[in-house]
Amino acid sequence: MTDGHLTSPAPLPPDQAARDAIIHERDCNVAVVAGAGTGKTKTIIDRAVELLAPRRAGVKPIGIQTMALITFTRRAAGELRFRIREHLLRQLEREAGRDERRASLLRDALGNLDAAFVGTIHGFADRLLRLRPVEAALSPAYALVEDTSELVNETFVRLRRAAEVGGLRKELGRFGAPLDATLIDEAAETLRAATRAGLQMERAETVYGSVASLEATMSRMIDTRDVAVDLCAVPDPQLDQARAAADRLAQMVKLMRGTAFGHRSVRLMARALNRLRSVVDPAEAFRIVQDGLGGRQLTKGTDFNNDDNGWSIYKAIRPQDTARGSLAEQLKGPHRWLATRLVRLFPVVRAMYERVKAEHEVVDYLDLLIKLRDLLRDNLSARRFYQSLFEHIFVDEFQDTDPLQCEIVFYLCEDTAATTSSDARGWQAVQLAPGKLTIVGDPKQSIYRFRRADIAMYGLATERLIAGGALEQRLETNFRSRPELITFFNRQLGKVLGKNDGPAFDPQTGRANYEDLLPSAVIPAAGVTVHVLPYADLQNEGLLAADGRVVEAAMLARHVRWLLDTHCKVRDSDTNEERPVQPGDIAVLAAVTTNLRLLLQEFDALGIEYSARGGALFLAHPVVRQYLLALRSLADRNDGVAEAALLRPPFFALDLSDAVIARGDKDVVADGRRARMEHALAIVATLREQRYAQSPGATARDLIERTALGRTVVTGRNGRQTLAALYEVASELDRRAAIEGRDYDAATELFRSWAEAPVFLDAPEPSGTGAVRVMTTHSAKGLEFPVVILWDGYQTFNERGGGIWHVGRDGRAWALSLGAVAIEHPAGAHVLDREKQFGDQERRRLYYVAATRARDLLVLPAPLTKSRRLQYATTELADGAELEQVRRFEPFRLERLPEWARSITPPPPRRIRSDAGLQQQLAAVRLDFQQSLAVSAQPVAVPTAVTLEATGASMGQEIDIESERARKAESGRLGPAFGSAVHRALELILAGSIDSASAAVSLASQEVGLSESL
Repeated sequence: MTDGHLTSPAPLPPDQAARDAIIHERDCNVAVVAGAGTGKTKTIIDRAVELLAPRRAGVKPIGIQTMALITFTRRAAGELRFRIREHLLRQLEREAGRDERRASLLRDALGNLDAAFVGTIHGFADRLLRLRPVEAALSPAYALVEDTSELVNETFVRLRRAAEVGGLRKELGRFGAPLDATLIDEAAETLRAATRAGLQMERAETVYGSVASLEATMSRMIDTRDVAVDLCAVPDPQLDQARAAADRLAQMVKLMRGTAFGHRSVRLMARALNRLRSVVDPAEAFRIVQDGLGGRQLTKGTDFNNDDNGWSIYKAIRPQDTARGSLAEQLKGPHRWLATRLVRLFPVVRAMYERVKAEHEVVDYLDLLIKLRDLLRDNLSARRFYQSLFEHIFVDEFQDTDPLQCEIVFYLCEDTAATTSSDARGWQAVQLAPGKLTIVGDPKQSIYRFRRADIAMYGLATERLIAGGALEQRLETNFRSRPELITFFNRQLGKVLGKNDGPAFDPQTGRANYEDLLPSAVIPAAGVTVHVLPYADLQNEGLLAADGRVVEAAMLARHVRWLLDTHCKVRDSDTNEERPVQPGDIAVLAAVTTNLRLLLQEFDALGIEYSARGGALFLAHPVVRQYLLALRSLADRNDGVAEAALLRPPFFALDLSDAVIARGDKDVVADGRRARMEHALAIVATLREQRYAQSPGATARDLIERTALGRTVVTGRNGRQTLAALYEVASELDRRAAIEGRDYDAATELFRSWAEAPVFLDAPEPSGTGAVRVMTTHSAKGLEFPVVILWDGYQTFNERGGGIWHVGRDGRAWALSLGAVAIEHPAGAHVLDREKQFGDQERRRLYYVAATRARDLLVLPAPLTKSRRLQYATTELADGAELEQVRRFEPFRLERLPEWARSITPPPPRRIRSDAGLQQQLAAVRLDFQQSLAVSAQPVAVPTAVTLEATGASMGQEIDIESERARKAESGRLGPAFGSAVHRALELILAGSIDSASAAVSLASQEVGLSESL
C-alpha cells in the first residue's frame, strides 16, 4: 500500500519460468545464455543467495567460503560483490522474525562475504597458486606484472642485439638449454636475414593503426606460448625458380604493346625483378621481389585501357595470384623460406621472454593461468586439494573466457567419483560434477579475440556441458532499452548478425546468431528512439573517408548540443522517471580510436565537456602528452624536447624569445623577460631537488600545482576532466614506481616513451554528470547509457589487417601473416581464411554490443559515399529501418547547415571577476586546501595492538584510548574537507568569466605568491 492506495505488483517478465529454473536448480550444472540487458547479474546473485540460504527447509546450504564467482573485469567483480552484499541485507531484513533458519544462514553469509572469492580469473588463479607455490614452481613472493609491453620490448631488443653480435646462445643462458643449439644459431641468422630483407622490425603506428612488425609478431607468439607449436622444416628458397619466373616475365613484356600507366608499371616490375639473376641471398631476393611488385593494385579499365594482353601479364605476377604454376607463386620461393624461418623463432622467443621475466623476478597474467592449468592437469593430489575448496563455481561472461580459463574451470568442477587417477589428463576427458558449475554468457557479445577470448572454445565447452546433462536456459526480456529500441534491434541487428532456428553459435563460420529480445512491461514507450544522421558534400554527394570524418565530427558535436538545448527526455537511472538529458547521459562509442581526435576538437569548440577513455585516448590528449614530457624534463635536463615542453604554456607564460633573450646580454632587461625566465627556472630547480625527498607522484602533483598548469587547464575548455586526467597520470606514476621499484627518474623514463606512443591506460570516471563519455565499445561492455552515439560512419564489418600469428589449440595448424610474408601449415589448412571469417563476425558483434548499450536513444551517422562497393557498418545498421521509432534527419552539409543545426553556436568565453573580494576568497581557499591536505595525509584509523592496550599501564606507558579515538574521529571528519576544498577552488576559479587563460593565471598567481608573469 502506498499513500493509502493499493499498488499492483510489477508484471512478471515473459521468461520468468527460465529465471526461476536457474535460481532454484541444484541437481545439475546450469548454462545460461543471457542477451543484452536481460538482467544476468541479478539472476546470478539470486541463484547464489538461494544456494547460500535456500528457502526450502531440508535443502543443504552452501557455505559462502566455498563459493567462487569469477567475472571478466575488476570493475564487474567490485559491482558483483557490492550487489551480493546488498541483496543479502535485503533478504535478511525480509526474513527477520519470519524464518530464523534462513535469517541465520543469511547472517553467516554476510559475515563471511569477504572470505568468498569474487573476482577475475587472474585474481582467482593468483589466490590458488599462492596456496601451493612449491608444486607450481613459483616463488612464494613472486611479483605480478599486468602490462607486459616493456618485457616484450626488452625480449625483442635483446634477441636482436645478441643475434647481431653472434652471442645468442650465451644470452639465453640456462633458458636456452632445452633447445637444440642449431635451432638457436638458426634463430640468430633469421633475425639478421629479416633485417636484410627490409621487414618492419619495431612496432610502429600510423594514422590508420598499427603496422605489422616483427616485434608485434613476437608479442603474439608470447601470448600463445601455452601451445606447443609443430614446427616444420625450412623449405628451399627456390631461387632458381624465381629467376626463371623473372626471365619469363621479361620475355612476355617484350611482346606487350601499350603505353598506359599499367603497361609502364609492368615494364618497371620486370626491370626490377631482373636483379634476381645475380642474387644468392634469399633475404635479398625477398627484398627484390617486394620492391619489384610493390605499388598500388592496378585495374584493367583505368590502368590498362582494357588491354587484355597487358592485363593478363599483370594478373600473372600480382601478389594476390597464388595459383599453382603462376609467375607470382614461383616468385614467392624466398617468401615461403623467410616465413617458415620466422615461425621457427617461436621457441627461442619464448626462452628469451622467460629469461627476461626471471631477471625481473616477475610473472605475468598468462603465467598464472598456465601454471595453474598445468598443476591441475599433471598433479592429481593438487587437483583434489583445489577441488575440495569449492562447492560451487560461477563464471560470468563465459563467451570471453580463453581456452586456459575454460580448462581450469573444468578441472576444478570434476566429478571425483566418476574419474580415476588414470583418467582426465586432458580437460575434454573430465566428467563434471552435477550441480557444481554455473556459466553465464552471450556469444553475441564475444568481442575480445585480441585478449585470447575464443568463441569456438565457448561453443565447445557449452556443448559438453549440455551433453553432460546441464540445464540450459535463455534470458530474453530486456530491462534496459525502450520497447521501440527492442523492435529496432530485433529487425536491424537480426540482419547484421544473421538469424536462423539453429544453434546460437556456428563453429564453422564463427557466427553468433541473433535471438530476439523481448521488451519489459515496466519500461514505457517513447516514440522516436533512433536518430539517423546522413551527411554529404555541398552537392549532396558522397564524401571520401578523410573528408567525411571531418563533416561527421562537426555534425555529431552539433547534435549533442542540439539534444542538450532541446531538452531531450531520458529516463533517470535511479527513479526511472523522465527528465531532460544531461551531458553525462551521453556516450560516444567507437570501434577504433584512430580518428576520434576530430570529434574531441569539435566538442572543445562547442564547449561540450567530455571524458575520453579506452584504447590510447587518455594519454593521446595533447596536454597530457606535454605533461608527460615535462615530467621527464625534471629528471633529464639534457632532453631538449622535454625541456621545450616544460618551459612554455601552459606551465609558464614563456616563449622562445624569452629563452633567447634570457641567455643573451645580462644588461638587457627586455621588459621583464629575463625575470620571468629566471623565476620559472627557479621553480623547476626546486622541483628537481625535491624529487629525491618525496614520492614520484608528489613531485608530479607539484608540477601541476606550483606552475600555472593546473590553473590554466581548469579554466579552459573541458577543464575539470583534463585536470582530472593530469592527476590520474600523477597517481599512475606513484603506482608504477611502487609496484616496479622505480624512483622518479626511472619511472618518468617510461612515461617519456608514452608521450611519443600513447599506450592503453584507463582514465578516471567523469566528474559528476557534466561530461559526455567518449570511449571504445570494448570499454563500454557491461555498461548502459541513456543516449548512445556511434562514431565513424566509415567503419565496415570487415576486420582490417587481422592478426599476424595464429595457432590452433593443438599446435598442428598455424599461420603467419606479416605483410607480404604469409604462410600457413599444413598447406590447405585455411587458417588465415578462418581467422578472417571469425574476425569479420566479431566485428559485427562489436556493433551489437555498441547499439544495445542504449537505454533511450541511439544515434547513427550515415554517410553518403562515393564508393558503391563498400557497405559501411552504421549505414547497414540503419538501412531499411523505415519504422515509426526512427527519425531520419535532413542531410548535414558544412556549407549549408540543416535547420536543426543552424542555431548551434559556441558558448561565449568565460570571464573571471578580478575584484578584491574574489582575491581574498582565493587566498582563503588556498589556506583551506593546505590545511585539508595536511589532515587528509593522516591515517583515519591507526591500528593499536590489543596487547599494548592491555599491558600499557603495567609497562609504565599511559595510553589515553579515548583521546586516540577522538583524534581518529576528527581525522575522519576532516578527511572529506580535502575534496570539498578542491571543489570550492574550482567553483571560485570558474565563477564569472575570463578574457583569456593568461588572465586567470595572472590573478591566481598573485594569490599564491608566484611571479605576475606566470
